[in-house]
Amino acid sequence: MTVQTIVNKVSQDVRSALSSTGTEATILIDYVDRVHKDALHFSLYSWMNQAETHVTTVDGTPNYNLPVADIRRILHVYDRSRERFLAPIEVASQPVSLSMAAGGNASEFSIIPPSIKRIKSQTCLPEYYDMVLGYVLHLYPTPKQMLLLDVHYEKQVATLAALGDALVLPDDATDILAAGVNALANLFLGRNEQAAAWAQLYEKLKKGEAI
Repeated sequence: MTVQTIVNKVSQDVRSALSSTGTEATILIDYVDRVHKDALHFSLYSWMNQAETHVTTVDGTPNYNLPVADIRRILHVYDRSRERFLAPIEVASQPVSLSMAAGGNASEFSIIPPSIKRIKSQTCLPEYYDMVLGYVLHLYPTPKQMLLLDVHYEKQVATLAALGDALVLPDDATDILAAGVNALANLFLGRNEQAAAWAQLYEKLKKGEAI
């Protein structure tokens, strides 16, 4: 499936108020790119934007350059040698997130297992991780032995800039993309009611809800 596929469908849905070619198609290309990124980050197809890499630790070394350049964020780190998950450093430095504190919902912290809540500063094995510079995995405390870590991460989505560009999402996601782009296209045309209806449908389709 290409950008042109979605642009054609949206042009049809808005009754050719926006053309599938020329300057107006350029507007729709931008909308397809934005919706494509959003769907890959937050829809039921987000798994297609996830990948895994591996790190082998070295005694006395806390930092490891990850061998990939398209990391958006780390989802989790699994210590395969010890059969356990490492926790993000935020758990230790700020156990209750700012959003939770601002909302007065600190009770949600109770769902975090006590073994993760405690700052294990006396161990010689890493318990926490952080990502710095966009590609460096930092471990706390510094490992004192060789460990095999599985790093699961969300990828950055490549920008779609031309009608012939191929989408990551499969044909099965055509309705999701068309709904999202229709919402933006109708908003651009000043058709606010139609834009709201398409936006509502888009959010339902992203979650896989039955229509």
